[in-house]
Amino acid sequence: MALQTSGQISLNDLHVEAGGTTGTQASMNDSDIRGLLNAAANSQMTFSSFYGASSSITIASGNSSYVAAAGYSPESRNIITISPHLSFTLGGVGYATGVVFTLNGRSSYLTTVNDVSVNGSSFNIFIADLSGGVVTAASGYPANAGWNSVTITGGGASRTYTRTSATFTNATTLLRVSPSSSFSTYGASRWQWSSTTAFLPASNNTTSFTVALS
Repeated sequence: MALQTSGQISLNDLHVEAGGTTGTQASMNDSDIRGLLNAAANSQMTFSSFYGASSSITIASGNSSYVAAAGYSPESRNIITISPHLSFTLGGVGYATGVVFTLNGRSSYLTTVNDVSVNGSSFNIFIADLSGGVVTAASGYPANAGWNSVTITGGGASRTYTRTSATFTNATTLLRVSPSSSFSTYGASRWQWSSTTAFLPASNNTTSFTVALS
């Protein structure tokens, strides 16, 4: 739930919105509180700058796409995130505008959202850990913590999945810091839910979707 847009805001209000327990110790420089504004450590912040701030992070929005697997057999429906400094290697024309966000005090980036198989047998999100830098194997980050649910909205519908009901797997992903640079391997994690009905459209289109963690 977002903070109010006017009136007095207390440090406890910020702490609770960021996921803390009311009445417990907190400071403006805590990473979870700074995360409400995506602010760097030791930034100059005022209480009024938190008007309307929310712990729900919109991490991707854009166009969905149909992606065919080898042999042109329909396999996955994906949204792939791209920012000015990150690209994802999976083929296809699906894309989204992504943002770097703080998850458990570490810089993170949503790379992919997809329905796997034509009957939507599973729904997945993949998040990369940027704080760990280039790795040669799964780094154990992002950890399976720091958020409660993910909501994807678009095409006149919305779905919410809870983190604790997902199958969680640490993995790796290939990213590059600019279109001309080489791909490097970063630690990543996958959350997967069983789903009997595909959510993303099955063909190229301009449907807009948003993805938010809360």
